[in-house]
Amino acid sequence: MTNLITLAQEIRDLRRLLSNQIRVATVLSVDPSTATIIAKIGDIQTQPIKWATLGAHAQKSVWSPPAVGERCLLLAIGDDLVQSIALTGIFCADNPANGNEEKIYRTSYDDGTIVEYNANTNDLKADVQGTITINATGNIQVTTDADATLDAGGDITATCTNATIDASGTLDITAGGATSLDCPSFTVTCPATIFTGSVQANTGLLTGAGIATVSGVPVPCTAGFITTQDVVANGISLNSHTHQETGTGGGTTKGPQ
Repeated sequence: MTNLITLAQEIRDLRRLLSNQIRVATVLSVDPSTATIIAKIGDIQTQPIKWATLGAHAQKSVWSPPAVGERCLLLAIGDDLVQSIALTGIFCADNPANGNEEKIYRTSYDDGTIVEYNANTNDLKADVQGTITINATGNIQVTTDADATLDAGGDITATCTNATIDASGTLDITAGGATSLDCPSFTVTCPATIFTGSVQANTGLLTGAGIATVSGVPVPCTAGFITTQDVVANGISLNSHTHQETGTGGGTTKGPQ
């Protein structure tokens, strides 16, 4: 009889031990400086204990502290709460799920920032309420088989040593205000360049192949005009034109000297 009583007691102790090894708790406080939390189970509070993360080694370390009020599982090996580990991330009424669809993976933050990947449509979206900073010691390459759009409500500033824009098709630049280009020299290499408005040269215009107008609109020049080629106006050459001699001889002059 004594053996049966002892066995029954051991079974009760074993059941209690097993039931206390895994418990649902609530995060009561968080200490980021020591990476510990205090959890509460009913009226029982733990000592500062560690929480489990997705990586805690040299190759990958994930920092995502729990929040006060978050539900968690306590793994108390041997029914020892002092040595327990908290597995956080249990949805509850106070912290409901931030999604309700399959194959949509979303990370939400309390300021409204959302990072989401939709495996149904293969779309990745980041809705950030603040600033995005990317620092790389190597190259940054963005490649897309479709269109790419950059839409900024403010200014866009690019600072680099060299910049290259390579477009196999059309390149359009549209500005609602004035556009300035400030550089020591500027070279445009193309078969033809068309300006639909007037062109102003404040410090002279140098050309090696002449200037022609196709609309009959005169080209004003108030700062001088220098060219190494001939200038032809209405069929008359500046380099080789002649004049009728004055007097009664009826001859013509030589070309300009």
